[in-house]
Amino acid sequence: MAEEKMHIFLTGDRRVGKSFLLQRVLSALKPQTSGFITAWGKADAEGTTPLILSDASGTRSAVAAYRYTDDRPRKVFPEVFETLGTACLENLQGLVLMDELGRFESSTEKFRSAVFSVLDSDLPVFGVVRDMEIPFLDAVRNHPKTEVIRVTEENRDALFETVLKRIEEILK
Repeated sequence: MAEEKMHIFLTGDRRVGKSFLLQRVLSALKPQTSGFITAWGKADAEGTTPLILSDASGTRSAVAAYRYTDDRPRKVFPEVFETLGTACLENLQGLVLMDELGRFESSTEKFRSAVFSVLDSDLPVFGVVRDMEIPFLDAVRNHPKTEVIRVTEENRDALFETVLKRIEEILK
């Protein structure tokens, strides 16, 4: 018997509205959540933009990476995923948010292990996974309990009702 798909991950091109769709669904349902959210902050005067990792409640956060407007490579702080990221995946309740899993998150063993512990559990997950071929991200997308929904500019508005219904189903 096939395992029930109880984890919904949105994927698609950059800046297509995956996290916006996730937030729209959460606003409509207002479920109890735990887990983590990452988001790019505002650039400073020199053009340095921080990637902020926060717990689902927004009470704990840290800079996990920086991107620059010049040619410098992004600076990543793996220890933030190892500490705060892993802590965000402990003592979970309700719908577990994982927004978003990408190449930065894939660089730390402890964090990857925490992600798979949650995916192997009976807790429902709603998240975003980058559309890149990286073994960690491939394993998340191919997890037996995971359903992946592709978001495009053409379907993102219409997907709201579909994703809303799927999240309602897994929360029952």
